[in-house]
Amino acid sequence: MPMDGAMLVALTGEIRETLTGARVDKIYQPGDHDLLIRLRTRTENTNLYLSAHPVRGGICMTRNAFTAPQPPPLLTMVMRKHLSGGRLVAVRQDGLDRTIFLDFLATSEIGDPVRRTLILEVMGRHSNIILLDGDKSTVIDALVRFNHLVSRHREILPGRMYTSPPPRQGLRFLDPIPEVLPLPENEAGSLAEHFSRIFPGLGSKTLQELLKPAGQDPDRVKILLEDFRSRLLNSRHQPCMTLNPPVPADIFLFPVDSPHTRQFTSVNDMVSTYYQMLGESDRFHSEQRKLQRSLRQMIARREKKMEIHEENLQEAEKADVWRIRGELLTANLHRIRPGMDSIILDNYYLDPPEPLTLELDPALSPSANANRCFRRVSKVREAAKVSRQILEQLREDLAYLETVEVSLKQAETTGDLMEILEELTRCGFLGRPPGKQQKPVTPNGPMRFISTTGMEILVGRNNRQNDWLTMKQAADTDLWLHTKEIPGSHVILKTQDGTYDETSLLEAATLAAWFSRARDSVKVPVDYTPRKHLRKPGGSRPGMVVYDRNRTILVDPDPALAENLRNHS
Repeated sequence: MPMDGAMLVALTGEIRETLTGARVDKIYQPGDHDLLIRLRTRTENTNLYLSAHPVRGGICMTRNAFTAPQPPPLLTMVMRKHLSGGRLVAVRQDGLDRTIFLDFLATSEIGDPVRRTLILEVMGRHSNIILLDGDKSTVIDALVRFNHLVSRHREILPGRMYTSPPPRQGLRFLDPIPEVLPLPENEAGSLAEHFSRIFPGLGSKTLQELLKPAGQDPDRVKILLEDFRSRLLNSRHQPCMTLNPPVPADIFLFPVDSPHTRQFTSVNDMVSTYYQMLGESDRFHSEQRKLQRSLRQMIARREKKMEIHEENLQEAEKADVWRIRGELLTANLHRIRPGMDSIILDNYYLDPPEPLTLELDPALSPSANANRCFRRVSKVREAAKVSRQILEQLREDLAYLETVEVSLKQAETTGDLMEILEELTRCGFLGRPPGKQQKPVTPNGPMRFISTTGMEILVGRNNRQNDWLTMKQAADTDLWLHTKEIPGSHVILKTQDGTYDETSLLEAATLAAWFSRARDSVKVPVDYTPRKHLRKPGGSRPGMVVYDRNRTILVDPDPALAENLRNHS
């Protein structure tokens, strides 16, 4: 995101107007790179969020909810000691420099007034949050401490004098712009990169969008830069966020030409929403990865068990070998002498008979050696019987977990993940966490699409939804679709008394292929049949049905079609 000096100027201008004079109420450290200060004005409480994240560093006022770690980190305790009850008296920024100074008037341990300065440096992987003794300009503490072994320019350690980051060379954008601006020597060169070097603090993404209408016209470039400078100095912003649904892509201080945009009335509201959406996306992907790891472990354990029980079945195929050995020993008991460890007998089960060497246990009698072979036969056959039953259950479990895996990969929201988690818990694959009883998960409902000809198509998000969609919501005359012998979502094409057109059928089948494990394949077979030809066996897993009188159609998964049909809805 272009959290450049211009964006920080707009943010600090709004913060200065709203929070100057506010008192520090509480301080939290919700993340490894973040600091949250709750400030109390005469009319309301406002959260000031500071981030030294290497990619998303910045500052904004926010109403977003944060979870404070317990116990609080040491830096939080230091901040509380020096800033609690203090009053924010100034918000400073030098031009487009990406260093923000927050000056507080606080009280010392003995009640004397003292000046404290909280510094936010937004410098990529070198970003930092630093607390200074404002009267002496010495460092009290910092989010990231380092010495000259890390940076030859300065040290950030408690008790050391604070030194600002080395300034970047160039023109100050907030000063009057020169009459003649140097253009890139190479006409094919990027104007954005060129002017980001001339005007330090202006991000290349901001300049790329700002100067897009200018082409290579120097007069037009100067007009656009002058206009942006004027709007920046007079706080005439038109905050705009570009989206890569469902997550934000970039934020700007002016409208941009993009397929997905969102306008805001306040720069702080835009940045706060940006952080909130990214936080939700991060939490979603974190929970998704956690569930995927658990699911892979479940599948791996069952595959390992299957190998063991398949070995038992292979061993059972040798039962006749042990039976023949036992019968040969029984027929030749008179030839076995006590203490023998082996004997050669004619295997009369072969034609012509061939000699067969049988190992014996010298400690056992001849009849005991024969009975040992017969017991081996009984043991192997009994183990095989149990293994067949277990293998059947393991295959059912794996088939079911494969459908859950597809649902998990295609989940879009945290609510989808919670439904999958609840489904696995109800089916006994996961235990319920200890503590208070969990709130029931509210289903999101199936995905809804409208075909090109106007027919409604519904797609289940997970196995529980597939059950509800197919067995409860769909009418007997509706058309049911599913990839043939491939895990995927149930798809219902809503029909008028069983009638539908070929275009809607093809589009519904394409959706069934896209929302399946075969979404990266071509020529995917999709079965379809009226809902009345489906039934759900008693005791079967969620999403499992049997059907007949079906037909099959071959389609290619198409993500663009899925997006278009969803937008039509």
